[in-house]
Amino acid sequence: DEHENNDTGSITLKVPTDNNDGTQQNHKLRLKWYRFQPSLLQDMGRADIILCHAGAGTLLEALAIRRQQHHPPIINAVINSTLMNNHQSE
Repeated sequence: DEHENNDTGSITLKVPTDNNDGTQQNHKLRLKWYRFQPSLLQDMGRADIILCHAGAGTLLEALAIRRQQHHPPIINAVINSTLMNNHQSE
């Protein structure tokens, strides 16, 4: 964990994948999380995958970054259906 705050952290995992020749190769997957960050733009610009709630501001920033990059991140919005009458599904 690279931060002292319990609401933030990171972990690196080794993920095995099968090659076409029957061998396996390990890839590193680094996960970083935090409860609050003043700006997400720098982290989104470095991300391969953006996992977020379906907040309009976050989704608009993520879409703007996708348009700027040659290898844009995958955006996966997770809706919290118990929050405020499921307003995120709209």
